[in-house]
Amino acid sequence: MTDSTRLPSPFTSWVEQVLSPLEAVRDASHARDNSQVWKVTGHAGDHYAKVEPKPVLYTGETRAYREAVPHLGHGNAPVLRDSSAALLALILTKVDGEPLKGDRHGDPLVTARGRRTVERLMQEGRR
Repeated sequence: MTDSTRLPSPFTSWVEQVLSPLEAVRDASHARDNSQVWKVTGHAGDHYAKVEPKPVLYTGETRAYREAVPHLGHGNAPVLRDSSAALLALILTKVDGEPLKGDRHGDPLVTARGRRTVERLMQEGRR
């Protein structure tokens, strides 16, 4: 886990190119040594900027946000604003509340569809 409220230099430049100058940065990392996540706030609103520790994790997460998450519907999951393979970095929108809201929350058909999509993406990533 990082204890910094500053982003690494090349990462800062890229985030500000995507979102405009930042007004606030807060560490939002998980309690793991390799977790690098920040909540960033600027003119574009609140976002999460993160750096993956390994290329395989970056590839899997980026692919999930591009292919699986859009099926959950607008406002039900974070949206990938941008990604950088060179930095192993992603910028995601913030979503308040539960990932699935309204009558779709707990819907077995939606849950099954989501699981099938994730399983398919994981299998394709192993090839």
